[in-house]
Amino acid sequence: MPIRPQKSDAWTVESVYAHFARRFKDIERLYDARFKADTLIGKANRQAIDIAIKAVEQTATTARQYGEKAIEKAETANDKRWDAANEIKAAMKDQQATFATKEEMDQRCASNAEKIAELTAWRGRIEGRDMGKGEATTSHQVSANFIVTIIMALIAIAAVMVAILKH
Repeated sequence: MPIRPQKSDAWTVESVYAHFARRFKDIERLYDARFKADTLIGKANRQAIDIAIKAVEQTATTARQYGEKAIEKAETANDKRWDAANEIKAAMKDQQATFATKEEMDQRCASNAEKIAELTAWRGRIEGRDMGKGEATTSHQVSANFIVTIIMALIAIAAVMVAILKH
């Protein structure tokens, strides 16, 4: 609070000087206090900023390290996946080498067709010989024809199975 001279006191040069000198000292103390506060706040801000920067750097370093580990793991997993795929391809290629070719299967089918034709002709010859024997042998002929047909089918199936198993 400003000091005011009382009515009885008259302002003199000395009293005005003393009054303003006190006021300037008060203002100077306020500015010093403010400057010190600003300095302390500035230091605190700089320290807080330094701490924040260090924390961000540590976080970034940690994130980069974990990212690199994740990339390494992903690359390893990818390599293992491709190794497994290559193993499967190799196994399939080995298995494919045991399969019969189209030409071999066509040749075997033609051979089986010839055998079936021979058996059919043989059956026809048997049926032709027995035609003159009458009605009594008809049921026997049907049974014999049925058995011969089954045998031919079994031979054909066996031939195909042998061809598949050989290769």
